Formats: sequence, C-alpha cells, structure tokens
Amino acid sequence: MSEMSISWGELANLTHITQVQQFGFCLCEDNEGGDNPYEDCPTNTSQTEPTINDLLKQLDEGVTQ
Repeated sequence: MSEMSISWGELANLTHITQVQQFGFCLCEDNEGGDNPYEDCPTNTSQTEPTINDLLKQLDEGVTQ
C-alpha cells in the first residue's frame, strides 16, 4: 500500500477540479447546501445523482428504488 503525501501549500492551492483529480471527490459534493469550499464548485442544484445524504435519508425512510 502506498501513502500519498501532500504539503500544506498544495492543500491551500486546491480547487474543485484539482481536488477531484487528486482524491476522486470534492468537499462541495456533500456540503448539504452550505457554502462551497471553492469558487469553481458546480452550482447546479438539480442533481442527477443522489448524494450520500440522500441515500441515507432514503434508507431511514425505508424507500427503495
């Protein structure tokens, strides 16, 4: 198993695109309608794919697809 190393400077320079490239996700993808952490985060409110919170809510409500 390999460990990834990233400096504080590299963390400070992340954007939505670079975070997705580096880690495969961005913090704005599950911010529950809060402020986006990066200026280039998508602002499309009509999501085609459910978020993890949507799926957890469906499980709590007993909804199945």
